[in-house]
Amino acid sequence: PSTAGPRSAALTVTHNAAGGQSSTSLSGTGVALTPAIGLSPTTLSYSQTINPTSVAQTVTLSNTGTAALVLGTLTLGGAQASEFAIASGTTCTAGTSVAANGSCVFKLSFTPTANGARNASLAITHNAAGSPSSLTLNGTGTATAQPAISLNAATLTFSSQVLNSASASQSVVVTNSGSATLTFSGLTLTGTAATD
Repeated sequence: PSTAGPRSAALTVTHNAAGGQSSTSLSGTGVALTPAIGLSPTTLSYSQTINPTSVAQTVTLSNTGTAALVLGTLTLGGAQASEFAIASGTTCTAGTSVAANGSCVFKLSFTPTANGARNASLAITHNAAGSPSSLTLNGTGTATAQPAISLNAATLTFSSQVLNSASASQSVVVTNSGSATLTFSGLTLTGTAATD
């Protein structure tokens, strides 16, 4: 197809049998290749003592579409944008492209200059639908060291599974981006199917 959408034509066969001609209708649909962007996670949270720079946290940008995803500008904005920074190890850069089914990563750090809530966002322009995409950055500046927890996935989705058989395991990475030890006091499964 040369154009997206429904396409139709007909095949006509001329012959020496009765009727002289036979025809068959042809129909199809043209589908344009398009990129699609995904960010995981979409929010980063930090707790950091004033002035030292936090450990960088990671966000994965994925192209779940069928064409190359071209990244445009990467802009930190918001009230305390100057306290957040794109750190070394970042592979998503302005002007580059991410292949279909490919991914790249952002590394972002936080250096608070005052106590309390410190907020910003990272706007990412691109050639997929919904541009720009936004990453929320939430930080807390503290006078004393505090832990801060973040998970690399907000949801885990398992494929259909035969009853009474165990699926393959999936992982969630817990990161302490604070400046004090993070201590776990319990792990609890809840919900109507928690025993599964």
